Amino acid sequence: MYSLMFQMKYFKIIFFSFLFINETLIAESINILNVKNEKINESHIGQISQMDKNNFDYHLGLGDSYKEKGDFIKALNEYKKCIKLCPENTRAHERIGDIYSNERNYDLATSAYNNVIILAEQHFQNRNSELAKFVYARVYNKLAKIYDAQNKKKEAKLAIETANKYTDEVKKFKLNMAKNSYEVSQQIIVKKREIILLKITAFVLLIIGIYGIAKIAGKIEKYIKKLKG
Repeated sequence: MYSLMFQMKYFKIIFFSFLFINETLIAESINILNVKNEKINESHIGQISQMDKNNFDYHLGLGDSYKEKGDFIKALNEYKKCIKLCPENTRAHERIGDIYSNERNYDLATSAYNNVIILAEQHFQNRNSELAKFVYARVYNKLAKIYDAQNKKKEAKLAIETANKYTDEVKKFKLNMAKNSYEVSQQIIVKKREIILLKITAFVLLIIGIYGIAKIAGKIEKYIKKLKG
């Protein structure tokens, strides 16, 4: 009876210690991932919250739906609502440029794309220069196609050279991002291995502890029996 009581008592101590170690390690792992995600997302949180309050994304999505259906007038109206809600956002301006470009209204398309470039310079360059490069590379490519369609060879050449310049910079940025992501993934793998090793160690210690306690409890029980006898 005494051996059973001793075993149960110390088994509980070791078992709950094992659970505590396990929970702590998992929490630490999750914290590593959360910190990484916070660093990636913190620069966009304020802007996204403001868009949600103003229903910017709602009108942008509605405009995209109309655009896919070929209802360009309604699409333009929705994109213009987006601009009223958030004038500095480049997405609506660029979509307006796309519609005008598809309709071969090149002057209005050029104007819309130039607005995108100006806004990117004003609102992205200081806060997120890499995002600005993505925008520049894409929009200058679109401008190059417009200038080429208008037979403006000089402007088309300059636009494509500018687009290529930013495209190369974007490629370098993506390469660095991939490298950083790989390094982070390797750190996570190492952390997971450490957690697994600690779990195995804790489990082995648990077994050893139970075995040791059982032996001690058995000796105590024999000693008590001798005293009674």
